[in-house]
Amino acid sequence: MNCPASPDEVYAVVVAALRSRGQEVAEKIHASIPAAETDPVGHNGDGEYQHGRVAAIAATIEYSLDAIERGGEWGEMPQALAAHARRAARIGMRPGVLVRHYLAGHGRFMGFIRDEIERTGYADHEAVLEHLRENYGSLLDHIVASVEDEYERESEHLACSPEHRSAKLVRRLIVEDVDPAELKELNYEVGSRWHLGVIAVGAESAETVRRLGAAPGRTLLSVAGDDEETVWAWLGSKTKLSVADFKRLLSTSGCRHATLATGDPGNGLIGWRQTHDEAELALLIARHKSQEVTRCADVLPVVAAMQNDAMLRIYGTVYLQPLNSLHGCGLPARKSLLAYFKHGRNASSAGKAIGLTRRTVENHLCDVRKVLGDLLDLTALEIALRLEELGYIDAGTKRTEPPSNVPAPPSATVV
Repeated sequence: MNCPASPDEVYAVVVAALRSRGQEVAEKIHASIPAAETDPVGHNGDGEYQHGRVAAIAATIEYSLDAIERGGEWGEMPQALAAHARRAARIGMRPGVLVRHYLAGHGRFMGFIRDEIERTGYADHEAVLEHLRENYGSLLDHIVASVEDEYERESEHLACSPEHRSAKLVRRLIVEDVDPAELKELNYEVGSRWHLGVIAVGAESAETVRRLGAAPGRTLLSVAGDDEETVWAWLGSKTKLSVADFKRLLSTSGCRHATLATGDPGNGLIGWRQTHDEAELALLIARHKSQEVTRCADVLPVVAAMQNDAMLRIYGTVYLQPLNSLHGCGLPARKSLLAYFKHGRNASSAGKAIGLTRRTVENHLCDVRKVLGDLLDLTALEIALRLEELGYIDAGTKRTEPPSNVPAPPSATVV
């Protein structure tokens, strides 16, 4: 790399370098935020909140790089930052904690900027760094002030909302026991019934949940989730409501435009909490789908692997990388096998779904058996392919971008 000849060239090199490392930078900034302060009700692993925070970090990085390119001019505040501030207000996070998160992210981002400036080899890099510190400090003040304003507006709106009071009570009950007198406000029997936890995401999430709760013999508890289009819900009944029963309810309710994640039925308060926790895990997968029901038990092995870098690398190296030696870098075989697994390992149904013959699907499976040999485990291969489809593994094939409604995953690139 040629040494930049001016501060403007240094800025251009630094911005390009950080954009090329965007995902890595966002992940490390995310990791620098104090975990103990993330969520006042203890849900640091909450998929919705994490989703929003990752989106806010990525938006702040791009906003800051744009400002550097424009010589310190500030554009319109990204919507993801405003949404994150509103989300923090809804879950009861103290504004001081939210500001500390931005300060922690600022310090980490400045570290990346410093490293990239030094890497350019520019003789007067200290002066360039000091100039950027001054400009970026002003930008940080602007970001924090905007976030605080958005947080305050949302807090004022929530102060007079009975729905918000119910949501706060539900969040407390998820992690601690609550006075029975307070629980009467929910108008839902928690202690002596069966419950099925559901999380609905989408433009019609509230309407979908309302219709499901209107079924005979069902009671409904629903509160707003961590963003405007997410609803947490529990369907209660005296008898155990299975996920199959739930799907039948859904098919007859006329509901559309909602993606649903569910746990398995649970009894009493412990079961009420457990089925919601399971729905939270299922949501990690459901966000990648559209207008489907995702049950936690059906995707648990994939969810577990998503959160373990070593497992991601093993699945990529052992099961996916060998497929690259097949025709078309293994992409036709991957497509056939994904359809095969999604249709109950039925080659005819899989072929019909993707416009191939049963024989073609079976031939692709035969080709995979040849390259994997004794290593072939169809269950493990299915997990690996689903992880690759979700974008959590990059085994060296040309891939499409992940859906825009989900956060970019921390891909494990197989070397």
